[in-house]
Amino acid sequence: ELHFSKGDQKFISGHIPCLGQSPPKDPGAQRRFLVSCGEDFLPAHWRLETAWAEAAEPEDQDALKMIQEAKTAIELLLQDREGYARMQKPFADGKWIQEQTGLDIEEIGPLKEWLF
Repeated sequence: ELHFSKGDQKFISGHIPCLGQSPPKDPGAQRRFLVSCGEDFLPAHWRLETAWAEAAEPEDQDALKMIQEAKTAIELLLQDREGYARMQKPFADGKWIQEQTGLDIEEIGPLKEWLF
């Protein structure tokens, strides 16, 4: 029987939407992919995507090429650690949203989640 810690379960379930996805050549899409999936998930993600492409009948060479291109592009993004840190920050914080919309603080959480 296989057991995962609660932390591992949360990590896995939080990344299910990323599975089966590789960002296109668009730099904006690559940045969004990196921020939404997270740096910690990337090695497992690339390994799974590669395994699925290799297991296809016939082997999916287009997918393998796209995975390698995306992997290279994201590695370049990660070399700019300062830029990557900026990508992690939301465009608007709760206080700014409250000032702009007049919403109560309790109503801002879902809006922030949607914006981020």
